[in-house]
Amino acid sequence: MNPNPLFTRLAARAAAAAIAFLTVAAAPAQADGRVALLIGNNAYPTAPLRNAVNDSRDLGAALRELGFRTIVRENTTRAQMIAAIQEFGKALDGADAALFFYAGHAMQFKDRNYLIPIDAVMASEDDVTFFSVEVSQVFDRMERARTKFNFVILDACRDNPFRDTFKVTASGLAQMSGPSGTLIAYSTAPGATAADGFGRNGIYTGQLLQNIKIPDMPVEVLFRKVREGVERDTKRLQTPWELSSIKGDFVFNATGRLAGAAPSGAGPSADVAAQLELQFWKSVQESSSPADIQAYLDKYPNGVFAPLARNRIDALVGRGRASPAPAVVASAPATAKSTPPIQRNAAVGQAAVPAPTEPKAATAPPPAEPTAKAAPPVEKAAKLASPAPAKPSPADAAPVTVPAPPPKPKEKDDLPGREIAPGVREVTYADGSVYVGAMRGILLHGKGQYTSKAFKYDGEFQNGLKQGHGKYEWENGDRYEGDFADDRPSGHGKYLFANGDTYEGDVKAGVISGRGTYVTRSGDRIEGTFADGRANGVGIYRFSSGDRYEGEMADGKPQGKGRYFAKNGDRIEAVFVGGRAQGRGVYRFANGDRYEGELTDGAITGTGAYFYASGPKYEGQIANGTPQGQGVFWFADGSRFDGVFEKGLAKAKGVLIRPDGGRTDAEIVDGAVRLLN
Repeated sequence: MNPNPLFTRLAARAAAAAIAFLTVAAAPAQADGRVALLIGNNAYPTAPLRNAVNDSRDLGAALRELGFRTIVRENTTRAQMIAAIQEFGKALDGADAALFFYAGHAMQFKDRNYLIPIDAVMASEDDVTFFSVEVSQVFDRMERARTKFNFVILDACRDNPFRDTFKVTASGLAQMSGPSGTLIAYSTAPGATAADGFGRNGIYTGQLLQNIKIPDMPVEVLFRKVREGVERDTKRLQTPWELSSIKGDFVFNATGRLAGAAPSGAGPSADVAAQLELQFWKSVQESSSPADIQAYLDKYPNGVFAPLARNRIDALVGRGRASPAPAVVASAPATAKSTPPIQRNAAVGQAAVPAPTEPKAATAPPPAEPTAKAAPPVEKAAKLASPAPAKPSPADAAPVTVPAPPPKPKEKDDLPGREIAPGVREVTYADGSVYVGAMRGILLHGKGQYTSKAFKYDGEFQNGLKQGHGKYEWENGDRYEGDFADDRPSGHGKYLFANGDTYEGDVKAGVISGRGTYVTRSGDRIEGTFADGRANGVGIYRFSSGDRYEGEMADGKPQGKGRYFAKNGDRIEAVFVGGRAQGRGVYRFANGDRYEGELTDGAITGTGAYFYASGPKYEGQIANGTPQGQGVFWFADGSRFDGVFEKGLAKAKGVLIRPDGGRTDAEIVDGAVRLLN
């Protein structure tokens, strides 16, 4: 169909005004002050994700192309996440636009949203405030920087990663507000959960990557297209959500190609202009008339759909890429005395081998008759050559045998060692070490095996260094299998120590560092963050006895805030120093009793309160779990004994105070109260 002429004129006028507005509005967004922080967390111990790291990497690369200074962090601990946000805040000084992107696990608690680092260890919903990072910290940095445009993109509305430990009261993320001029984008509606996806990128970020580079697209239209794409890919099971207080117009990829600038009040908003172009394209995209498609190109020669329009026209008119036409070989004019092909070759001093039949020119005009004085082409060639032998007749012509070229001399092998198979060499060095494998020149390169007195390595090399995947065995029996970089174990791997200990996880420059699991030969198991070969950070220490510690660690021991779970059901929540509870804490007993107060070297020693499951309570000084010193013992009936305890409830002297306030001197002997008056 042809577009309505009236609609065409109106659309052209509106588009011109909108284009002028877009040009003016997009200009400020092209300032140098664009800063983005992107965090992607995959490596959760209990609920790992597939593509959060790829999402942060790929979106970071796209934003760099669009003029952003990017800070990208992967698989971050809580400390690393906070440090990244602090770095982001400093980088925002003087910036116009700030963008924060997070892909990973997140939770809401009491209407606040928390980003979960990979070292979070939570036993209850209340722990989220201690082990996670609240999104408001990002808003605080943006507000201090007074950036004009702020974007917070959370591809993090996934299921609770600690669902095997505790249940949450609310799923997904909560609605929140940021500084004025902020757009908050959720990968799904508040309170709902989102899918992780099975490709390189998550479903939401995949759509964002497809649309963010579209030239001159207003940010509101961008996120609307992302929402439509996610709903289409998930069959409307997931609906992205945005909350915006953006003032002005922002374009991620403002090309500056649009001409005809006019004052910002001369036409509709950038959003409306984009919609006008979209409606125009929809009205002609299914047309079978090239003129209809050309009408769109006339109005929007550099429009969003211009490449599609040109392809559509090519398809309608049958245009395609021109392929080079085959060369047409015209046969030489022949006469009654023309020489056969074999004689022509001989005439110019070539071997007399049969020539292929010359193809006839399909469209060439017939050759002109040669004049009486014109010599055939072969005779002209003969005059240019050395004196030719007499031309034999076809009957006397004998085949000419072409001698085979002499064999080339075998090249000298200047490489070290000897070749034992194609591409595989064996080299023996002066110290007795032997290498068998691929090489590039004199360097070990490719797969190979290097054996020396001190170690044995079987794996990949690059330019003489261990690089890639391999197995390394030391003389003492220790073994490592995993990734190598710059000649050292680096990446992910597994150590099997000669003493029976094992480790599997991250390794940097030959040192256990990063997230991993260490198992001792006695059966103890440490899951968490490591540095310099020891547990450092938040983790879980599972003792072979059945006890378990969850919390902060340093130098391989519980150090910092944590919880200790005894096999018998007792539980300690406290600050640990050198592996023992120290300072104020809570000791919960399996029988229901509870102590709140001071702990010394893991023992209930100091001042505190002991609550009995049956109702009584003791408040005062305690030594090794026993009342010792000044204290008050509350009975279930409301009366209390206030005095000095020497051996717990075995011996105490003081005053019995009744519920009505009456006081009587008394003592406790073997748990029984005796009145002294």
